[in-house]
Amino acid sequence: MNRTAIALLMLLAANATAAADFNACVKELRRDAQAQGVTAQTFEAGMAGVEPEPTVIEAMDNQPESKTPVWDYLAVLADAQRIADGRAKLAEWSARLGDAEGKFGVDRHTVVAVWGVESDYGKTTGGRPLVRSLATVSCFGGRQRYFRGELYATLRILQSGDVRPEALTGSWAGAFGQTQFMPSTFL
Repeated sequence: MNRTAIALLMLLAANATAAADFNACVKELRRDAQAQGVTAQTFEAGMAGVEPEPTVIEAMDNQPESKTPVWDYLAVLADAQRIADGRAKLAEWSARLGDAEGKFGVDRHTVVAVWGVESDYGKTTGGRPLVRSLATVSCFGGRQRYFRGELYATLRILQSGDVRPEALTGSWAGAFGQTQFMPSTFL
């Protein structure tokens, strides 16, 4: 047998093992979902057709904030254009930001800074289906317990009807929306 055939067989075996591991994990998730406030109907609807996403695992291992020198990372997040955009958003949303500041006690500048850093004022919100991403990291990787909580929170968001399933997209790690909140923070 040549090297290519051996490599192909090894890849197929690895994929079959990963699929079996994922299926076993989904059974665990299904079992634990109800204790987390997720109905069986919501779980089945949310997880229908979900398969692991290999690029999520790759992204988990290549986070720019842990691989890029801090000053280079910050320079991208706080360049002159983003600062100008932030000032424009402060003016545009002044009344709403004032209401939020009064109601929640969070300074408007902080809100706009988080908005700018996390999604560049809504320009980059991520396009990955959250349930698929979170199911993947709930079953693979080193932080499964944490991500399982976020998966259950995502399913509760769907269950409540707060966000339509097709609109629930975001980053590989489950952050979504203009502020890239994690599902548990959204709740």
